[in-house]
Amino acid sequence: AGGSKVYSNKVRPKRLTCRRGLLHRNVPLFSKEDAFQAGVRGYPPIILLVFLLISQASLCQAAQHSRNTDAHLLRGLAFQDKDRYEEAIKEFSQSVAANPKAPEALYQLGLAQWKLGRPTEASANFVRALQLEPDHALARYYLGRTFLQAENLPKAVESFERAIQLGNGKPLVDEYFQLGKTYLTLKKIPDAIRILEAGTKVQPRDDRLYAQLGRAYLSLGRRPEAEVALAKSNELRDYQREATGRLLQASEFLKAGDVQKALPIYQWFLNSDDIDDLVSLGIQFGQHGLHEQATQL
Repeated sequence: AGGSKVYSNKVRPKRLTCRRGLLHRNVPLFSKEDAFQAGVRGYPPIILLVFLLISQASLCQAAQHSRNTDAHLLRGLAFQDKDRYEEAIKEFSQSVAANPKAPEALYQLGLAQWKLGRPTEASANFVRALQLEPDHALARYYLGRTFLQAENLPKAVESFERAIQLGNGKPLVDEYFQLGKTYLTLKKIPDAIRILEAGTKVQPRDDRLYAQLGRAYLSLGRRPEAEVALAKSNELRDYQREATGRLLQASEFLKAGDVQKALPIYQWFLNSDDIDDLVSLGIQFGQHGLHEQATQL
C-alpha cells in the first residue's frame, strides 16, 4: 500500500537465511575477478583507453631509462678497458645518477677513481655498493686497498678476510698477498703464515707470496722453510722475467712474418704451466693464422 514494495513472507526469510549462511562461512558473494570486471565495465571506453595509453607510456619510459643506464655502464667499461679513466668516470657517474641503487655502477665508479689515485672518493663508492650488495667481493677487496692506503690496517684486514671468504677458495685479485703482508706489518706472524700458505696453493705462480712467506718463517726462526720459500720466489721471478722477454720476441717475429724464428719460443712455452703466458702466446699465434699451434697451447 501507498506504493511501497510488498515482499512475500515465504520468500524473504529464506533469502536472508541463505545470505547469512554465506557470510557466516566467509564465502565471498563475488570473486575478485568478478569485482574487477564489474569495476572495468563501470568506466566509459574513452577512460579505459586513456588509462591504457598512460600505462603503456610509463612502461616505455621505464624501459628507456633502463637502457640508458645500461648504455652508460657499458660505455664506461669500454673506456676503463682502455685505461681512459676520466671518461669512464663520467659514464659511470651518469649511470649512478640514473639508478642510484645499482651496486655494479657504484663499484665500477669507485674502481675508476681508485685507478686515478683518488682513494677517498673510491672508498665512498665501494661502501655504497656494499650497502646495496654486501657480498660484492671485488668491492670488498678494493675497499681493503683504500684502508691500506689510509693506514687503517685493522679495517684492511677485515675487508681482505671477507673478500677471501666470498671468493670461496678462488682468488679474485691478490687478496692473499695483501692480507698476508698486512698481518706481517701488524706482527701477527701465525696469521700471516696461515694466509700466505693458503695463497701459495691457489696462486702458485705469485712469487710475492713466497717472498712474504719466507720473511714470516725467518721471523719465527724457521730458517730451512724460509730458504725453500725464498728460493721458490726467486725461481718464479726469474721465469717471469724470461717469459716476458720471449713473449715480446714472439710478437715481433710473428708481426714480421718470420714464423720459423717464433717456433722455438713456442716450443719453450710448451714446458710452462703458467696459464696466463700460454693464453697470451696462443692468442698471438691464432691472430696470425697459426691455429693448430694456438689450440695445442
